[in-house]
Amino acid sequence: MNSNSEAKLGTNQSYLDFQGDKKFVNTLLATSIMQMESSQRWELLKNLSQNGAVIVQCYPCQNPQQNLLALPSCLGKIISHNLSDASGIVSVKCHLENTAYVNATSQELTLHTDGTFERQSIRIIALQSVIAANKGGLSILVDGKDVYQHIAKINPKQLPILFEPDVLTVTRDRQTASKPIFSFNKNGELQIAFRCDQTAQITVKPEAVEVFVQIKQFVENPAHQLRFKLEPHQILILDNTRMLHGRTEFDESEPRFLNRLWFDGNLPHLQLGFVPNL
Repeated sequence: MNSNSEAKLGTNQSYLDFQGDKKFVNTLLATSIMQMESSQRWELLKNLSQNGAVIVQCYPCQNPQQNLLALPSCLGKIISHNLSDASGIVSVKCHLENTAYVNATSQELTLHTDGTFERQSIRIIALQSVIAANKGGLSILVDGKDVYQHIAKINPKQLPILFEPDVLTVTRDRQTASKPIFSFNKNGELQIAFRCDQTAQITVKPEAVEVFVQIKQFVENPAHQLRFKLEPHQILILDNTRMLHGRTEFDESEPRFLNRLWFDGNLPHLQLGFVPNL
């Protein structure tokens, strides 16, 4: 494939959602992010908008971080984490001395959205695989649209509680943040924020405990998940306001290694969040 070719679809990851509808995470083939033409970038954004996620398969190169750093032109400004390097990239690999962050261990990473304690909204995440684990370390995705539709179906009376600004409170490393699980973005689409793991203290308003447990049970059910191996030179791009992501456990001796970059998604051509089918 040469740099002037159209975007092509590779092998697609697919699964059945809880209503029996097939969903996809399409894989786009590109020489590099830097060499993508406007038609290829449009295809990337279309898939991100429609499905909440897209994978870009790039050709091997000496400096794969260059592909990540070419994404702001279509995904917005980079947002740094306190573990970011000077360019904003976070190296995600197993650090036995740093167990405060689950993604720095080989343990299972439960389904969540990023940016609990960030002042800026993390609307888009890019995860670039450098080294994949031989066994385990599978990426897991759950669509927040499915979560919303499930709760609207089984417990509609408690759905409004999930929009309250302090329904979920997370505390870790002397940081505390309260937020709604569901809210509306500036364009009127729904969005989700969720976290439930053992490295942070999770507090749910008493009147929301029942529906929170129902969400947890739904997202932990493999029937509602998409699981796949993110291969080296692939970049998984996620709408963090729609998709929950996680990872299966892997052996700590495995040299699994990802690069992660956050974006603010503040560009007029980006359509993020979701509209439920009710």
